[in-house]
Amino acid sequence: MWDVRIDVETIRTIRESELKINLLEVLDPKSGLLERLSDPVMLVDLLYLVCKSQADCEQISPADFGRAMAGDAIAEATDALLESLVNFCPNARLRNVQSQMLKAASRARDQALTAIEAKIADGSLERAMNAALAQHGHSSGDAPGSLESIPLG
Repeated sequence: MWDVRIDVETIRTIRESELKINLLEVLDPKSGLLERLSDPVMLVDLLYLVCKSQADCEQISPADFGRAMAGDAIAEATDALLESLVNFCPNARLRNVQSQMLKAASRARDQALTAIEAKIADGSLERAMNAALAQHGHSSGDAPGSLESIPLG
């Protein structure tokens, strides 16, 4: 539904907003901005500003936009934002490098998730956690059975 498109006006709007984010720095690893955007609230606020003209046309408030963003919608919007930032880059060589970097990061993330899923499925993750607990003086029987059994306060 949303057209996540980065242009000069979008960059200016976001720089001048209360977020004070320079989108041109997102793909620069030294800026730390990409890590800051792992905060879903900040990310959705940024995405709202990117899509603000569309939201205004549809009379969608920032709160309604935020309520619609959860789970896969955030992941897909993040991918669209990063792709749009790469496409905005005026240097074709740099654009190609950035595109390849995003693809490599995506592959690495997928490989890491696949490895973790395999460790969960074969029980080796649970065995490693129990061994770590035992090493620190806790038996696996001391570990809570589920997240629900952990007291929160």
